[in-house]
Amino acid sequence: MKKAASSKRKSEEDIKREKEIINNIKKKYKELSGHYNSKIMFSDYTDISIESKTLRIHIANKEINIKKTEIKYPVSVNMQTDGAAFEGWAICLKAWLSEEVEKVHLTWDIPSTVNDHYNRFLYRVLRFGEMFDWFSFDDKDNCVSQFKTRFINTKNNSSNKVPNRKNKECEEQVEFDLVNKNQNAFISHFGIKKLYQHLPIGVKTDKNSNLFSGRNSAIDLWGIIDNRTLNIFELKYIKAHSKSKNIKVGIISELLLYINIMNDIRLGIINTPNAKLSHEKELYRIIRLIENIKGIFLTNDKHPLLASPYVKSLLNCNNKNLLFDFVNYSWDNSVKKIIFN
Repeated sequence: MKKAASSKRKSEEDIKREKEIINNIKKKYKELSGHYNSKIMFSDYTDISIESKTLRIHIANKEINIKKTEIKYPVSVNMQTDGAAFEGWAICLKAWLSEEVEKVHLTWDIPSTVNDHYNRFLYRVLRFGEMFDWFSFDDKDNCVSQFKTRFINTKNNSSNKVPNRKNKECEEQVEFDLVNKNQNAFISHFGIKKLYQHLPIGVKTDKNSNLFSGRNSAIDLWGIIDNRTLNIFELKYIKAHSKSKNIKVGIISELLLYINIMNDIRLGIINTPNAKLSHEKELYRIIRLIENIKGIFLTNDKHPLLASPYVKSLLNCNNKNLLFDFVNYSWDNSVKKIIFN
């Protein structure tokens, strides 16, 4: 992620305004943690401003070649990227700037063509607006309203094979080892009956075509407590001494998507799939009886803006009674064991 000051798209006034917001957050971060953090910055293609106690977020398009003949839209790419993760910015900035921000308003540049990523973006905007009264958005060209119509009679997809262990050290390898070697740790710490790896969250139309991107998109880890609470774990694993760290505010956007899709399935808004694996069959057999859904951020390193306790409080003050928690862990890769901190 580049610093806002390096962006040629933003005016000097925009850059100055964002620097003031960032410096304010850095000051509060130092007061909370005791040290200065230089890694707090905004995306070049996310415009941030505060007017009359309203945080305004605009997701702009991105010209990706010198001739400016090709345009890339953050709303049409991976939701975890800094330019697309509006939920992460909204939650984190409102948490850190609670005295300066009462409401959040979102606008975005509409892409020239609609793809599965953009459909998923519209779903995220819709559900985020339902969760939080302080959030609003401009429904330019009635994109969200039209999406609501297309979303009727959608269904979830399912998997037909159990994940294999990856040969390289990565998040998926750790997920596999957690399920196969650390069941007791999760059962005792979270009270779940059993831990499972991967739960598909693809969404299809009533004509069986993909509505969202990523046929293989799946919840990292999940388990159920007494047939009443579904725990959804979003795992982030940062290797020791790693130079490239995937610690973005987009982890919030990702978990919010997963928890909202599962809640929609629980409520019958999204139809259940024709599950093939026994544990998925059992989940969807009891899904309508589940009383609570809880999203758990499971991290061994995280973005500095997630350090504020108000982030968790803000997430839990939602209109859908969805639950959230942050759990830190340590991973001993030599013996493949987890320790909850």
